[in-house]
Amino acid sequence: LLDALPEAMRVLLDPAETGAVCISLAQDVQGEAYDFPEAFLAPRLWHVARRAPDRRELESVAAALRRSQRPLVIAGGGVRHGAAEEALRAFADGLGIPVAETSAGKGTFHGELALGGIGVNGTAAANEVAAAADLVLCAGTRLTDFTTGSRSLFEHPGVRFASLNVAAADAAVLGGLSLVADARAGLEALANELSGWHAAPAGATAVRAARKRWDAALAADLAPRAGEGLTQGQVLRALNARARAGDWVVAAAGSPPGDLLKLWEVPEGGAAHIEFGFSCMGHELPAALGIRLAQPEAGEVLAVIGDGTLLMAPSELATAAQEGLRVLVAVLVNGGYQSIHGLQRSHVGRSFGNEFRRRSGGDGLTGPILAVDHAGLARSLGCAAYEAHDLDGLGAALERAREHDGPTVVVCHVEPGRALLDSGVWWDLGVAAVSEPPETAALAAAHRERGRQRWFG
Repeated sequence: LLDALPEAMRVLLDPAETGAVCISLAQDVQGEAYDFPEAFLAPRLWHVARRAPDRRELESVAAALRRSQRPLVIAGGGVRHGAAEEALRAFADGLGIPVAETSAGKGTFHGELALGGIGVNGTAAANEVAAAADLVLCAGTRLTDFTTGSRSLFEHPGVRFASLNVAAADAAVLGGLSLVADARAGLEALANELSGWHAAPAGATAVRAARKRWDAALAADLAPRAGEGLTQGQVLRALNARARAGDWVVAAAGSPPGDLLKLWEVPEGGAAHIEFGFSCMGHELPAALGIRLAQPEAGEVLAVIGDGTLLMAPSELATAAQEGLRVLVAVLVNGGYQSIHGLQRSHVGRSFGNEFRRRSGGDGLTGPILAVDHAGLARSLGCAAYEAHDLDGLGAALERAREHDGPTVVVCHVEPGRALLDSGVWWDLGVAAVSEPPETAALAAAHRERGRQRWFG
């Protein structure tokens, strides 16, 4: 422990290595007595260092930006971890460079040059600008597969990349220039180095046009349709419309993270915690509880979760009730794992095992959808619970939830097959290269045909 505990703190507070730390103690060790030095147990102050950029790397990236005609910044989680939001705003607004966000970087940039989320789950506006970009500055992002559309998103024939990252491995990606530095220190240094330079006005014009087209398409997609009930997108938009300064939104697996990346507007002083790097089902509730415990004075902490994920691990609702934690849980009930179900149908051509259907004789799970009382489940675990079948009911439920000083669950019944509009970006989803069913073979061939993956170096 004398060696392990300081090392655990070092990793927790290291900007490049930071992450969860596990210290494993065998049972016999736990029962031992040990005379620890008193100085070891004394409180100490840990300083998180901000690594400054190397001069040569800084000059190389600045020179590449000066040569560019259609630059783009991709803001990742490193901007948030480095408290670099203001530095990013000054950099982008001062130089006229548009900014798109990853899932981890959601909410780090606001303004006229903001394009929203990028990649497979992003906005058509961000992806349109990314496709035409000739220089992409990646700030605090690992450029995961979803962000780059499996390396198919960037279509400019001469596109180059520059990566500002505190981790050297993540700064050396896509054959681009590396700028190993703290996000805030790096952006501030780049802004100073580029003093007097400004991106071509065509970039801002393209951003305005792309955003206008995206906003119109999104509004049309969210409009009510005859014979259709509440949709997931409408629920998220309604939740967003009622969000206040300082509110959090939390999501992890299935379609909610992607939909939030597309349409959620982070309120002033608020944050979006969207886990999508590993699609961790069950992350939503403990993450929301952790945020509330860490920030008891924060605004609303809203966890958005699907009914399938909730049924996997609802016990954290009891924890929230035990601790009296004020969290709001929006459960999107669509009768199954509809995100995976959609991929299954579009890439395999068949449906199996992803809906909560009753078994129907020898035909498998093809019977009616199982009626689950999610509100009753929440109440049984100590939470207040309300149900919504339309926007009026949702509004009333949210007003009542705001008045409750504890965990509240709002069960939203949504159309199972109605996804939010697609980003139009290809993703290299694993599909069968060889398959006997002709529909699967045809879908696999069509999927591969759409792919425009590139090697960047």
